[in-house]
Parts: sequence; C-alpha cells; structure tokens
Amino acid sequence: MIDANHWIKAHPAETADLLVRFIGVPPEAAKPTADKMIPNLEQDTFEAVPKGLQQALDIQAAATGTKIDLKPQQLVDYGPLHEALGKG
Repeated sequence: MIDANHWIKAHPAETADLLVRFIGVPPEAAKPTADKMIPNLEQDTFEAVPKGLQQALDIQAAATGTKIDLKPQQLVDYGPLHEALGKG
C-alpha cells in the first residue's frame, strides 16, 4: 500500500485510467477524481483525508446523476494499514 501511494502520486494520468478500468468510474469522472484525491493522500499516514473522499463521492454522484448515501469513513477500512504500520 505504501508503494501504491507513492506510485499514485508519481503517475496521476495512469491512476485515472485505473479508476476507469478496474473500478468502473466513468471516464469523465476519473480524471477529476484522481486530480482531487491524489493531493489528499497523506504521506505519513498513507490515508486519504475525509475531505478528499467526500470530493470523490461528490464527483461520482455528479457524473452518474445518482445520489450516493455514503459517508467518507464508510469507504475505507484502515485497520490492516494501522496494523502493518504498528499503529493498532
């Protein structure tokens, strides 16, 4: 995950392509999502900040014309990361 975090920051265009290919994000939402999410990746914790996750939800909702009833904290489980980093 740490290596993935570094790769994402170094390859924003490829990150948007992966969002389309593997997650099914519409192409018109992938680049704006990546552009807003990448700067929000924390270097020391390797977690996305809630503001960035909310931005991704908002972009996805706008691109698909659907309401998304999720809160940012429902998108991720940092338990395994915290365990790997010795934080839990």
